[in-house]
Amino acid sequence: MAVPPADASARADGPAPGVVAGVLSGTSADGIDVALTEPRYGAVGGPEGGAPGARRLSGLRLIAFETAPFPPDLGQGGRVAVEDPPDARAAADRAGVRLDLVASHGQTVFHHDGAPGLEGVTLQLGDGCAAAEAAGCAVASDFRVRDCAAGGEGAPLVALVDDVLFADAPRPLALLNLGGIANWTVLAGDGPRPAFDTGPAGALLDGLARARLGRSHDEGGAVAEAGRPDASLLERLLEHPFLRREPPKTTGRDTFGEAWVAGVLAAGAGLSDADLLATGVRFVARHAAEGLAASLGEGERV
Repeated sequence: MAVPPADASARADGPAPGVVAGVLSGTSADGIDVALTEPRYGAVGGPEGGAPGARRLSGLRLIAFETAPFPPDLGQGGRVAVEDPPDARAAADRAGVRLDLVASHGQTVFHHDGAPGLEGVTLQLGDGCAAAEAAGCAVASDFRVRDCAAGGEGAPLVALVDDVLFADAPRPLALLNLGGIANWTVLAGDGPRPAFDTGPAGALLDGLARARLGRSHDEGGAVAEAGRPDASLLERLLEHPFLRREPPKTTGRDTFGEAWVAGVLAAGAGLSDADLLATGVRFVARHAAEGLAASLGEGERV
C-alpha cells in the first residue's frame, strides 16, 4: 500500500456524504459484504492542516452490516464472482437510510505478487458505472488500481481505515487482519506505515477444510485444535519464497490459490485431518509473526 500524504484524507468545506456503503467480496469468495456507515469528520489541525474549513475523517459509525452469500456453484467453483450493486441499496432500504455514496471494491480475479513483469497488475470485477445506476448514488471503485498507479502494491488497503478505527488506541500498535490472505497494519506515533501481506490464511485453511472435511471451513477451529502440527510439513511450507521478501509486499490467489493448496494436500497426504489442519494453523501463525518481526526496525517493539 502506498502511504498517502499527510493531508490526503482532508476535504474542502462543503457537503460530506451522510451514509456510505462499503461493498466488498474478498479472497474467501463466499459472498458480498455490505457495511453501511456514517462518516464523522473533525477539523484538520496544525499549521499545514490544509485549506480553511478543511475536514479530516475522524471516525465511522456502523449503521448496519449484511452478507449476501454467493450461490455454492459460483463461490466454490473457480473462486470467481461479480459484484451485485443492488445489495447495497437493499441493505440501505432495510436499515431505513438513503445512500449518499457506495465504495465498491469488486471481486479480485487476479492480483500480482511482485514477480518481474507483473508488478502492479491487478484486476477486480465490478463496474462502477453499473453500480451507480443500480444503487442510485455516486460510486467509488478501482481502489487497487489507483494505489498501484500511485506507486503502491495495490493491497492491502486496510491501513487507511485502521488509523481511523483505532484512533484512540495507544501507539505503537500492530493490527493483524486474517482474511483469505493475512496482512499487518503497523500504527506508530508518526502515522500509518505501509501495510503488507504475510501469506495465506483462510485461502489455505478453508481450502484444507473443503478438501478434507467436505465443509466450507473448520467451524471454531475445532478439528485443528484436536491435532498436532507436523514439523516437517511446517518447515516445508515456511520455505516459500514469498515469505522471504521484504515488506511492503502483497499476494493473493494467483500465488496461494487452489493449485498451491493442492500441493499442500499432496504433501500432507499421510497426515490425519486434525494434524493437517493444525499444521495449517501453525503455518499462518508463524508467517504472520515472522513477517511482523521482519518489518520492525532493530530494537523496535509494538
